[in-house]
Amino acid sequence: MILAVVDLGSNSFKMTVAQWVPELRSGRPFRVLHKERHAVQLGRSVFADGRMSPKARKAALRALDRMNVRLKDFGVPVLRVVATSAIREAADGRDFVEEVRDRIGLPIEIITDDQEFTHEWLREGQVLGCVTSLGQALRGCPVEPLGVMDYVAVASRAFVEAHCPQGLTAHNFPRLPFLAFNRKDHLQHEFVARAFGLPRVMLKQLFVPSSEGQIRAARAGWGITVVPELGVREALGKGELVQLLPRHRLGVTLHWHCWNLQSEVLQSLTEALREAASRVLGPVAG
Repeated sequence: MILAVVDLGSNSFKMTVAQWVPELRSGRPFRVLHKERHAVQLGRSVFADGRMSPKARKAALRALDRMNVRLKDFGVPVLRVVATSAIREAADGRDFVEEVRDRIGLPIEIITDDQEFTHEWLREGQVLGCVTSLGQALRGCPVEPLGVMDYVAVASRAFVEAHCPQGLTAHNFPRLPFLAFNRKDHLQHEFVARAFGLPRVMLKQLFVPSSEGQIRAARAGWGITVVPELGVREALGKGELVQLLPRHRLGVTLHWHCWNLQSEVLQSLTEALREAASRVLGPVAG
C-alpha cells in the first residue's frame, strides 16, 4: 500500500510518500519513496497582517499543484493533508481550504482543539472555566450539567439528490463523505452507529475545524455533517439544508467546569450560562 502525508507549515509545504511493507525488520514498516519541500512563507504575512499575501498564496497553490501531480503519479490511495497555525489563524484560511478542495481536490485537515480537549486547558491552568461534553470533574473544579444539546445529520438538498436520494441508510453511509471537526471528533461515528444499531462504524471523512465551517461546507455540498440542531434550525426551515434522519437525534450533555475560586466574574459567568442553557438546551435525564 502507498501512503502519503502533506504538511502545510507556516514557512514551507512538505510531502512524504511511502510504501507500507509490514515484513520490514528495520523497526518502521514502511519504505520512503519520495520527499519534497516547497518554501511558501505563508506565516510572514499571516502573523503580520492576519491574511495571506497574494504572493504567498500563489506560491502555496503552485506547490500544491506540483504535489498533486506527484500524488497522481504514485497513485496514492491513503493521504493525509494537515495544516497548522498559519492557515488556521489566517482570516482567509477557510477560503484557501475551499479553493484547494475545489481546484485540486485535496481535503485539508486543520490541526486544532475541539470542545472535549478544552478540558486539558483547564487541567493545565490555561483557562478558568470551560464547557465540554465530559462529565468527570477535575480536582478543585466543580462540574455542573447544563443540559442536553441535540445533534442532527444534515446535507445540502443538491448533495442528497445527487448522492443519497433515498436518504442515509445502513448500506450507503460507508461511501458518503462526512464533515467532522477533526480526527478527535467522534460525533459522526457515534451518530451513525446509534442510528443503525451498529457497535462500530468506519466513515469517509473530511475535516473542517469549526461548527460554523462544517455548516458552511455542508451548504456548499461537501458532504454530510452532524451538528447541533440549534445551529441549523434556520437553514432547515429555509430548505437550504436537509435533515437525513429526521427521527434520530444524538443528545450530548454539556457540562460547565470551573476552578473553585471566589470570583464575581466566574459567578456571573456561571449564572449567565445557567440562564442561557435553560432556554436552549434540553433537560438532563435522571
